[in-house]
Amino acid sequence: VLFRSSICFSDARGAESLTTSQNLSESPLSSAGGEPIEWPLFPQISPDGKSVAFTWEGFIWIAPTDGGQARKLTDHPAWESSIRWDRTSRRLLFSSRREGSEDIWWIPAEGGQPYRLTWWSGTDRPCDWYPDGKSILISSDKVDTWKRGGTRLYRLPLAEADSPQQEPHRLTLAAAANARLSPSGRKILATRWGTGITRQGYEGSMASQIWLYDLVTEEWKQLTPTNKDHRSPVWIDDDSFLMVKTIDGRGHLVERDLAGSFEKTLVKFATDSVRSPSISEDGKHVFFESKMQAWHLQRETGSLEKIGR
Repeated sequence: VLFRSSICFSDARGAESLTTSQNLSESPLSSAGGEPIEWPLFPQISPDGKSVAFTWEGFIWIAPTDGGQARKLTDHPAWESSIRWDRTSRRLLFSSRREGSEDIWWIPAEGGQPYRLTWWSGTDRPCDWYPDGKSILISSDKVDTWKRGGTRLYRLPLAEADSPQQEPHRLTLAAAANARLSPSGRKILATRWGTGITRQGYEGSMASQIWLYDLVTEEWKQLTPTNKDHRSPVWIDDDSFLMVKTIDGRGHLVERDLAGSFEKTLVKFATDSVRSPSISEDGKHVFFESKMQAWHLQRETGSLEKIGR
């Protein structure tokens, strides 16, 4: 199947943009019963690049990155999302309202019994795993929910077998969400403020901003402008990251460095925004959601594949 999409490459130093058209391939995605999977939400590629986990019909599913048959990982009436792989590609965090409030759970990637990690009556969401796999980074509104900006970031140590779950440790008083730990575990990229993702093209004081937090110096640094929407930061390595940047009313998938001296647009669509990007540990494979589909980008070649129908 041949699709045509405008893919723009640009340089923050003022180089002229180059716009090209690409041949895009399509790989079908279906459930074990053969039902086509349409609109897989929040796709997250595993660090080893072999699998992608996503939400469909409120459940969490796992499929090969090149499409094919998906396997249902969770089976509960509650809505489940906010998937985060651990760095070994063997465990996943997710959020669920199984017990009423939105709590954090983890489950083995091969399936099995999910385990609850938080019990706060408000909203807890997983952000990332620490490199050693013994703690997780979470956002929670358990304190100061009435203040502008909402959630705070916490480090939650995971309990050993047959030990009680420990309390989370708040990292900073600043409001932040959608946080990601750098590969070294020394820095955090997070968003502050922001409106809902349905307000495409929003510009103003509530636009989502990307900030850098240094866990060693405990200092924040604003990386993106206040009035332009930037969201969904994902580390490539300790010096560069992916993000969704609003340009001409749509969210484009953009790569840039921490210093802001280099920026390149990887993917843009004329009729919809890119959402929920994730990247493999080697930096070669990127998954994201747009136009009610999951997409697989080969970052080194620019090849783009639609996963599903």
